[in-house]
Amino acid sequence: MRNSVLFFILFFITGLVSCSKKDSPAPPPTPPVVPTDTTTLKQMASYPVGVAINYDLMKGNTSYSSLVKKEFDRVTFEYQMKHGANVKNDGSYDFSRADELVTLVQGGGLDVYGHTLVWHQNNNGTYLRSLTNTAGPNLLLNAGFENDYTNWFTQVSSTAPTAGSITISTTEVQNGTKAARVTVTTQGPNAYSIQIVSDNFSVTTGTTYTLKYWAKAAVAGQALRAVAQGTSYYEQLNQTLSATWVEYSFPLMVA
Repeated sequence: MRNSVLFFILFFITGLVSCSKKDSPAPPPTPPVVPTDTTTLKQMASYPVGVAINYDLMKGNTSYSSLVKKEFDRVTFEYQMKHGANVKNDGSYDFSRADELVTLVQGGGLDVYGHTLVWHQNNNGTYLRSLTNTAGPNLLLNAGFENDYTNWFTQVSSTAPTAGSITISTTEVQNGTKAARVTVTTQGPNAYSIQIVSDNFSVTTGTTYTLKYWAKAAVAGQALRAVAQGTSYYEQLNQTLSATWVEYSFPLMVA
């Protein structure tokens, strides 16, 4: 009896093995495309490949422009199509740089993909603010120094080694006929060793004001500190100046 059972089990296992069908071997995976040293990014893609470009680099850096033309199909200007780049302070348009860049990249076989029409920054704020007509009055008396230093306090400290002068210029002006000229021959021990200070003016608690001024330096890189100070507020801005007139501003919140 035991032998019969054993024979039956062996036969059954043998039958299962002999009746099973071997699976066909899976085909080998398709090897990935391996780029060569000369394969470009746009050749690898099945769709147009774009990149943002810089005006100065595209125009003046051969390595930069050659790489852009070689690897990409289209470009977007990182700045030259924005509001601030094309709209002047009076609201008129100046597309000269944008047109120049379009000609340059199209001549290199690239398409131009336009930029956004509205952006949260890089707008011509001077022109946009002029449309709102919400600018408040100038609280400073004799703000442009047309009456020399009337309504202003000037100081060149006698504390050594401070040396310098505060005069009025009639040759280098941004607007009007005069400008304040501050010459620092030797820096003093304090930031206020050489300073000009306006008369006091009234402010309203809970109101935000804007301190605005034009400034330039005899040599680019020199610094100026602008301070707004009262009994309930204090703000300051350390500004590195250029050698041409630039308008600077910062907000002042009266608590």
